[in-house]
Amino acid sequence: DVYKKPAVVADTHLIRISNRMGLVNVKDPKKVEMELKKILPPEESNDFCHRLVLHGRKTCDARKPKCENCCMKDFCKKNI
Repeated sequence: DVYKKPAVVADTHLIRISNRMGLVNVKDPKKVEMELKKILPPEESNDFCHRLVLHGRKTCDARKPKCENCCMKDFCKKNI
């Protein structure tokens, strides 16, 4: 964000949620980053990562996800 360059920052929230959504099937941060770079438009990657981090903090918690309140529950593999 500081340098205004596209990036995928693979923190624990992004890794967990992108796996639950079926976007990736790996847990290694570097591999998650590389897989997401293949599918995300560069101009949207920063915003996508920020949104997933916020979603992970508020709704999609690792231990007690609030699936009943989740806006993405219809296509989440955890909910299937």
